[in-house]
Amino acid sequence: MKWFDYFKAGCCAVLCSSCVHYFELNEVESQAKPVVYAYPGIGDTTFIHLSYSIPLNGVPQAEKMRCRSICYTVEGQSFPVSFNGDNCCYVLADYQNEDEVKLEIETQAGEKIVSETRVSSSFCMERVAMLRKGVNRDVLQFQLTFKDNKARKDYYALKINRKDCRWTDGVYSEEIVPVSFDLKEEPLLYRVGALDAIFMPDRTFYENLYYWCDTQINGQSYTLRLNTDYVRDFESTDFDGKEIVGKSYYQVISYAVSEEFYNYLESVNGQLNNNMGEVNLSPVWPTYTNIKGGFGLVGGCRMRRGDWIENVE
Repeated sequence: MKWFDYFKAGCCAVLCSSCVHYFELNEVESQAKPVVYAYPGIGDTTFIHLSYSIPLNGVPQAEKMRCRSICYTVEGQSFPVSFNGDNCCYVLADYQNEDEVKLEIETQAGEKIVSETRVSSSFCMERVAMLRKGVNRDVLQFQLTFKDNKARKDYYALKINRKDCRWTDGVYSEEIVPVSFDLKEEPLLYRVGALDAIFMPDRTFYENLYYWCDTQINGQSYTLRLNTDYVRDFESTDFDGKEIVGKSYYQVISYAVSEEFYNYLESVNGQLNNNMGEVNLSPVWPTYTNIKGGFGLVGGCRMRRGDWIENVE
């Protein structure tokens, strides 16, 4: 593969010819910064997680963020904030689609933290189908149909859990695991270019949370096609003569997320899949934040859990 060696050498020559600045780590950041995470819209209780970042010089900082004031508003209406421990507080609020949420915090140290987002419009699947494919019918395909709203820019996410239920001589146990998919038949999620095919042929999604925007499907009905290994239900007897029954069920969890939440997912997955960065052929992806005065994310999110679906035969 001499052509690939020439390719790498050429890339390195270009990168090495660029301006490089060397610096001591303690020049970058010697003090901890506030870190805030909140996801308004998932339910009527919004938790706000507060902490401090770990400075690069490793000097310990106060673990608890002591707040002088916290102002949380939805469409201009203020809601009281209650603490649920040292580093967590919560707000009780009923959200409507496209509500604007603002969070302002002032710490006792004088730090000012500001963030805002919008609660996304609700999103659900119009149709969920499962079928077996492949020469040996060893592939399970999910076909998930939804309708996009042409009047706005939408951002979506999806996770499917599998619940493996087992009865051993009548004693029940279960395990719930997120399903990982082969995306080669799904162009909305299989975004692979020429260089990607060389360095990262299999794109990984963090925590198996698959996300996309409506750029390619604006205003249309669309069916996602996601493939995974088929897990067969079974009945058997083990070496000790115990009867074992195994059945699998699936649950579709759909999300409508804000632009801020989508950008955060893009940055996290960019870091996870940055194989070119690991060989110094690409810069490291920065982590997205919409927290002024700190790090973290305040991202609107709507979540809908579907019912558990029986396995197909």
